[in-house]
Amino acid sequence: MKTKVKSGFTLLEIMIVVAIIGLLAALVIPSLLDQRGGRKMRLQYSRSCEMSVS
Repeated sequence: MKTKVKSGFTLLEIMIVVAIIGLLAALVIPSLLDQRGGRKMRLQYSRSCEMSVS
């Protein structure tokens, strides 16, 4: 009697992986957006300083 070999992932395993990726994205994306905003603010500040010196 041959037993059937199970291969692949179950739906539960895939859902857990998707949930973990979603949590990581929820933590990382806001910090990346804050860094972009901070960079823009520093650039605007340096430009305003250059204009005031000129």
